[in-house]
Amino acid sequence: MEGQVGCGTRSMSRHRHESGPVALETACPQGRAALEERVAQVLTQPRVFVGVVEHFDASLLALQRETGLPDVTYCPKRRHHNVRRVRDLPADVVRDAEQRNFLDDVVYNVSLRIFRAKACCYGITPDTINDFRRTNLAYQRAHCPPPVIDDKGLEKKEEEEPAAAAGKTSSQKNDSSAFSTTTTTTKRPGRTNRDRTLDNMTLGDPMW
Repeated sequence: MEGQVGCGTRSMSRHRHESGPVALETACPQGRAALEERVAQVLTQPRVFVGVVEHFDASLLALQRETGLPDVTYCPKRRHHNVRRVRDLPADVVRDAEQRNFLDDVVYNVSLRIFRAKACCYGITPDTINDFRRTNLAYQRAHCPPPVIDDKGLEKKEEEEPAAAAGKTSSQKNDSSAFSTTTTTTKRPGRTNRDRTLDNMTLGDPMW
Protein backbone atom coordinates (compact mmCIF):
# COMPACT_ATOMS: atom_id res chain seq x y z
CA MET A 1 0.00 0.00 0.00
CA GLU A 2 1.58 3.25 -1.11
CA GLY A 3 1.67 5.86 1.64
CA GLN A 4 0.25 9.33 1.22
CA VAL A 5 2.22 12.49 1.96
CA GLY A 6 -0.72 14.04 3.76
CA CYS A 7 -0.71 11.22 6.27
CA GLY A 8 3.04 10.80 6.46
CA THR A 9 2.85 7.06 5.80
CA ARG A 10 5.38 4.92 4.01
CA SER A 11 5.05 2.16 1.49
CA MET A 12 3.92 -0.96 3.35
CA SER A 13 3.94 -4.57 2.21
CA ARG A 14 0.74 -6.59 2.38
CA HIS A 15 0.11 -7.46 6.02
CA ARG A 16 -0.78 -10.98 7.12
CA HIS A 17 -3.22 -11.60 9.97
CA GLU A 18 -0.97 -14.18 11.62
CA SER A 19 1.63 -11.43 12.05
CA GLY A 20 -0.64 -9.65 14.50
CA PRO A 21 -2.53 -6.34 14.32
CA VAL A 22 -1.18 -3.41 12.31
CA ALA A 23 -0.09 -0.59 14.61
CA LEU A 24 -1.54 2.86 13.96
CA GLU A 25 1.99 4.25 13.84
CA THR A 26 2.79 1.85 11.01
CA ALA A 27 -0.22 2.91 8.96
CA CYS A 28 0.00 6.61 9.74
CA PRO A 29 2.75 7.98 12.00
CA GLN A 30 0.92 11.31 12.30
CA GLY A 31 -1.96 9.65 14.15
CA ARG A 32 -5.58 8.64 13.72
CA ALA A 33 -6.88 12.13 12.99
CA ALA A 34 -4.48 12.50 10.05
CA LEU A 35 -5.46 9.06 8.78
CA GLU A 36 -9.16 9.91 8.96
CA GLU A 37 -8.53 13.17 7.13
CA ARG A 38 -6.72 11.37 4.33
CA VAL A 39 -9.49 8.74 4.04
CA ALA A 40 -12.06 11.54 3.83
CA GLN A 41 -10.06 13.18 1.04
CA VAL A 42 -10.11 9.96 -0.95
CA LEU A 43 -13.81 9.22 -0.37
CA THR A 44 -15.00 12.74 -1.25
CA GLN A 45 -13.30 12.90 -4.62
CA PRO A 46 -15.51 13.61 -7.66
CA ARG A 47 -17.30 10.57 -9.06
CA VAL A 48 -16.73 8.63 -5.82
CA PHE A 49 -19.86 7.53 -3.96
CA VAL A 50 -19.90 5.97 -0.51
CA GLY A 51 -22.83 3.92 0.72
CA VAL A 52 -23.34 2.05 3.98
CA VAL A 53 -24.70 -1.50 4.06
CA GLU A 54 -26.58 -0.93 7.33
CA HIS A 55 -28.41 1.92 5.59
CA PHE A 56 -28.85 0.21 2.25
CA ASP A 57 -32.07 1.83 1.07
CA ALA A 58 -31.00 5.29 2.25
CA SER A 59 -27.70 4.82 0.42
CA LEU A 60 -29.58 4.02 -2.79
CA LEU A 61 -31.64 7.18 -2.40
CA ALA A 62 -28.47 9.21 -1.85
CA LEU A 63 -26.94 7.64 -4.96
CA GLN A 64 -30.07 8.50 -6.93
CA ARG A 65 -29.95 12.14 -5.77
CA GLU A 66 -26.26 12.39 -6.57
CA THR A 67 -26.25 10.77 -9.99
CA GLY A 68 -29.75 11.40 -11.29
CA LEU A 69 -30.59 7.72 -11.68
CA PRO A 70 -34.27 7.45 -12.65
CA ASP A 71 -34.94 4.29 -10.65
CA VAL A 72 -33.14 2.49 -7.81
CA THR A 73 -35.63 -0.29 -7.06
CA TYR A 74 -33.95 -3.67 -6.87
CA CYS A 75 -34.39 -7.42 -6.46
CA PRO A 76 -32.52 -9.05 -3.55
CA LYS A 77 -30.78 -12.28 -4.55
CA ARG A 78 -30.13 -13.64 -1.06
CA ARG A 79 -31.61 -13.17 2.39
CA HIS A 80 -29.90 -14.02 5.64
CA HIS A 81 -31.64 -15.18 8.79
CA ASN A 82 -30.26 -15.98 12.25
CA VAL A 83 -26.85 -14.50 11.49
CA ARG A 84 -24.60 -14.18 14.54
CA ARG A 85 -24.25 -10.59 15.74
CA VAL A 86 -21.29 -8.97 17.40
CA ARG A 87 -23.16 -9.01 20.70
CA ASP A 88 -23.29 -12.81 20.49
CA LEU A 89 -19.51 -13.22 20.24
CA PRO A 90 -17.16 -13.71 23.22
CA ALA A 91 -15.57 -10.50 24.49
CA ASP A 92 -12.03 -11.64 23.71
CA VAL A 93 -12.99 -12.39 20.10
CA VAL A 94 -14.50 -8.91 19.74
CA ARG A 95 -11.39 -7.25 21.20
CA ASP A 96 -9.11 -9.20 18.88
CA ALA A 97 -11.25 -8.31 15.87
CA GLU A 98 -11.24 -4.63 16.83
CA GLN A 99 -7.45 -4.62 17.06
CA ARG A 100 -6.98 -6.40 13.75
CA ASN A 101 -9.57 -4.38 11.88
CA PHE A 102 -8.97 -0.88 13.19
CA LEU A 103 -8.13 0.34 9.67
CA ASP A 104 -11.52 -0.92 8.49
CA ASP A 105 -13.06 0.86 11.46
CA VAL A 106 -11.45 4.13 10.41
CA VAL A 107 -12.74 3.80 6.85
CA TYR A 108 -16.21 2.82 8.06
CA ASN A 109 -16.54 5.73 10.50
CA VAL A 110 -15.42 8.23 7.88
CA SER A 111 -17.79 6.67 5.33
CA LEU A 112 -20.67 6.86 7.79
CA ARG A 113 -19.94 10.52 8.48
CA ILE A 114 -19.87 11.33 4.75
CA PHE A 115 -23.03 9.34 4.14
CA ARG A 116 -24.95 11.11 6.91
CA ALA A 117 -23.86 14.49 5.57
CA LYS A 118 -25.10 13.58 2.09
CA ALA A 119 -28.36 12.20 3.46
CA CYS A 120 -28.94 15.50 5.24
CA CYS A 121 -27.97 17.50 2.15
CA TYR A 122 -30.28 15.48 -0.12
CA GLY A 123 -33.21 15.61 2.29
CA ILE A 124 -33.33 11.87 2.96
CA THR A 125 -35.55 11.39 6.01
CA PRO A 126 -37.27 8.42 7.64
CA ASP A 127 -40.41 9.33 5.68
CA THR A 128 -38.65 9.30 2.30
CA ILE A 129 -37.00 5.98 3.19
CA ASN A 130 -40.34 4.45 4.15
CA ASP A 131 -41.93 5.75 0.94
CA PHE A 132 -39.16 4.16 -1.10
CA ARG A 133 -39.50 0.87 0.76
CA ARG A 134 -43.22 0.73 -0.01
CA THR A 135 -42.54 1.41 -3.67
CA ASN A 136 -39.70 -1.09 -3.73
CA LEU A 137 -41.78 -3.75 -2.00
CA ALA A 138 -44.48 -3.41 -4.64
CA TYR A 139 -41.85 -3.67 -7.37
CA GLN A 140 -40.28 -6.76 -5.79
CA ARG A 141 -43.61 -8.53 -5.41
CA ALA A 142 -44.44 -7.85 -9.05
CA HIS A 143 -41.11 -8.48 -10.73
CA CYS A 144 -38.58 -10.29 -8.52
CA PRO A 145 -37.93 -14.02 -8.22
CA PRO A 146 -37.83 -15.33 -4.66
CA PRO A 147 -34.41 -14.86 -3.08
CA VAL A 148 -32.22 -17.65 -1.78
CA ILE A 149 -32.76 -18.06 1.95
CA ASP A 150 -29.56 -18.44 3.93
CA ASP A 151 -30.76 -19.48 7.39
CA LYS A 152 -27.78 -20.09 9.65
CA GLY A 153 -29.96 -21.13 12.57
CA LEU A 154 -31.87 -23.69 10.52
CA GLU A 155 -28.65 -25.12 9.07
CA LYS A 156 -27.32 -25.63 12.56
CA LYS A 157 -30.57 -27.25 13.66
CA GLU A 158 -30.52 -29.58 10.66
CA GLU A 159 -26.97 -30.61 11.55
CA GLU A 160 -27.94 -31.37 15.13
CA GLU A 161 -31.16 -33.28 14.36
CA PRO A 162 -29.58 -36.30 12.58
CA ALA A 163 -27.07 -36.71 15.42
CA ALA A 164 -29.82 -36.53 18.03
CA ALA A 165 -32.01 -38.91 16.06
CA ALA A 166 -29.14 -41.35 15.65
CA GLY A 167 -28.56 -41.32 19.40
CA LYS A 168 -32.25 -41.89 20.01
CA THR A 169 -32.31 -44.81 17.56
CA SER A 170 -29.39 -46.42 19.31
CA SER A 171 -31.00 -46.16 22.74
CA GLN A 172 -34.31 -47.46 21.43
CA LYS A 173 -32.62 -50.53 20.02
CA ASN A 174 -30.94 -51.17 23.34
CA ASP A 175 -34.11 -50.67 25.31
CA SER A 176 -36.33 -52.74 23.05
CA SER A 177 -34.10 -55.73 22.40
CA ALA A 178 -36.91 -58.09 23.46
CA PHE A 179 -39.15 -56.80 20.67
CA SER A 180 -38.92 -57.52 16.97
CA THR A 181 -39.54 -53.96 15.84
CA THR A 182 -36.96 -51.93 13.92
CA THR A 183 -36.46 -48.19 14.36
CA THR A 184 -35.29 -46.07 11.43
CA THR A 185 -34.54 -42.41 11.06
CA THR A 186 -35.52 -40.18 8.17
CA LYS A 187 -33.80 -36.88 7.49
CA ARG A 188 -36.15 -33.98 7.05
CA PRO A 189 -36.48 -32.98 3.38
CA GLY A 190 -34.70 -29.85 2.26
CA ARG A 191 -36.53 -26.56 2.42
CA THR A 192 -38.53 -25.70 -0.66
CA ASN A 193 -40.64 -22.84 0.62
CA ARG A 194 -39.12 -19.40 0.18
CA ASP A 195 -40.01 -16.10 1.71
CA ARG A 196 -42.00 -14.21 -0.90
CA THR A 197 -42.75 -11.19 1.25
CA LEU A 198 -39.42 -9.54 0.38
CA ASP A 199 -39.90 -7.08 3.20
CA ASN A 200 -36.23 -6.00 3.09
CA MET A 201 -35.76 -6.49 6.83
CA THR A 202 -32.39 -8.16 6.42
CA LEU A 203 -30.90 -5.63 4.00
CA GLY A 204 -30.16 -3.00 6.60
CA ASP A 205 -31.46 -1.41 9.76
CA PRO A 206 -33.45 1.83 9.62
CA MET A 207 -31.27 4.90 9.36
CA TRP A 208 -32.63 6.37 12.58
